[in-house]
Amino acid sequence: MAELKKLKEKRKQCKASITRIETFVNDKVKYKTDLSQIIYQLAIKQEMLINSFEDYKNVQIDINVLDENDPEIIDEVEEKYCMTLSIIKSVLKQKNTLDSNYKSNDNSKPFVSTAKLPNIQVPHFDGKNISNYKPFIEMFEAVIGKNNDLSDVQKLFYLKNHLDGEALKKLPLVNISYTGALKILQDKYDNKTTLIISHIYAVLDIPSLHKGTAAGIREFVAKIKQQMLALENLHENVRNWDMILICILSRKLDSYTSKSYQLDRKNRDVLPTLLEFLDYLEGRATALEAAALPETSKPENKSQKERVCNVTTKFNKIKEIKCTFCNIPGPKIYSCSKFKAAAIEERRSFINNKKHCKICLNNHTGQCKFSFKCSFCQKNQNSLLHTDERDVVSTNHCLQKTNSAHVLLPTVKIKIHSENGDAHVVRALLDSGSQTSFICSDLAKRLHCKTFYNSINVIGIAKKFNNGSKVCYY
Repeated sequence: MAELKKLKEKRKQCKASITRIETFVNDKVKYKTDLSQIIYQLAIKQEMLINSFEDYKNVQIDINVLDENDPEIIDEVEEKYCMTLSIIKSVLKQKNTLDSNYKSNDNSKPFVSTAKLPNIQVPHFDGKNISNYKPFIEMFEAVIGKNNDLSDVQKLFYLKNHLDGEALKKLPLVNISYTGALKILQDKYDNKTTLIISHIYAVLDIPSLHKGTAAGIREFVAKIKQQMLALENLHENVRNWDMILICILSRKLDSYTSKSYQLDRKNRDVLPTLLEFLDYLEGRATALEAAALPETSKPENKSQKERVCNVTTKFNKIKEIKCTFCNIPGPKIYSCSKFKAAAIEERRSFINNKKHCKICLNNHTGQCKFSFKCSFCQKNQNSLLHTDERDVVSTNHCLQKTNSAHVLLPTVKIKIHSENGDAHVVRALLDSGSQTSFICSDLAKRLHCKTFYNSINVIGIAKKFNNGSKVCYY
């Protein structure tokens, strides 16, 4: 399990931390008589030891939940922890007997600082965005760097805890002082030229406004002001950049906001300033917010409740829509397979009797919102209602009364493809007077046609009557 593997790796790190502290204590305490130089380091090591052991116990509990047969021997780690902690505490207890240089006056401060830092969250710095270095280091110096109750070792410990990623990698792991760490960070990130360039790029890379909403405009203005203030703090004369910035930033506005800004400018003979440009955008955002506010904040009345109920009822009705032709829930009449398979006269008769729209085939009042035309005759009607009037006229002239039951019809060989792409060569009978196409059931199966039962009356030549039972569509 990935989670179990992750927990075991974390346990390994906790044990390694405890071992490193034990080694430090054994090297520095057991074999040195003068401990005054490491007294503050021992205080920090004590805190780190307690935290590492607490993390170890919590991780071990999680591992035991996932793996009851875990072979970890907790007693060995616990004994190592207790032995190391007891040595540290015994040394710290003797702080009053150490060198008198640690006391500045009669009311001397203890060796281990108990000063509580101000309740201010110092941000972390990862080195990715160099423009974040100044705010980070200024906050760190104000809260921790200028705190006289903290030693340089403690300040270095706090500094490393507030660095992440690339910034932390810049510091060596050992043999470095607090002032040395600050010097490394300053040389790398406190570069005025690089900072100015990063702030200019930040202005140029501000995302464009696709919609001129109040929230979007305010965020747009806030990002611009933030970068301009940072450039002013770096002693850049940004007042001379107004026209250049206005031209660049205007192209990032949506079309409505940009047009509104140009129309609302009163004196076109005077060059606008960046401050006026930003003030206009903030004023527009305020106006948009005011326009979006409700007229009153009255409690919900009965009519409002009824309106909500009506909407809910209407929504439920939409879910129960059925095809008006086959009365089956789901499909619209224009996609109903049974309606498509019906004879053209039956379709037209149904639409006329139900008083449906001849364009969209739905039942509505007023003018149809659709404007498409028949794909055959270009009339204002649906293609499913198309009739070829020329064939009807031709039939009236050509049909003659006959007593013969035999008619000669031509046949042709055709190649037809099934739904999966297979080709079949079949013989077709051409009947110019037929209004419906027929195929045998064997061919329908080979073509994988979808069929459904439907009783239809078929009147052939010489008024011979037949009753069909299945309809298919291809």
